[in-house]
Amino acid sequence: MRSVVSFLALRVRRQNKALHNALGPQRQMFVSKVAKRLHLDQPWFHGDIERASAEQALNMAGHVDGKYL
Repeated sequence: MRSVVSFLALRVRRQNKALHNALGPQRQMFVSKVAKRLHLDQPWFHGDIERASAEQALNMAGHVDGKYL
């Protein structure tokens, strides 16, 4: 049983290393670009909104301590 676990652990480490090395030297640039834009597609991201729109969104959602935009 121990040899099976060791084999699987080694296999996972190799896959993780291969994934980490994917895209070579351009990987960090790609990760950085994705991280900078990832929030734009999230339902909680409102972007630039006017104060009145922000207040309306908070009031419509109901007042709860800790809620913010």
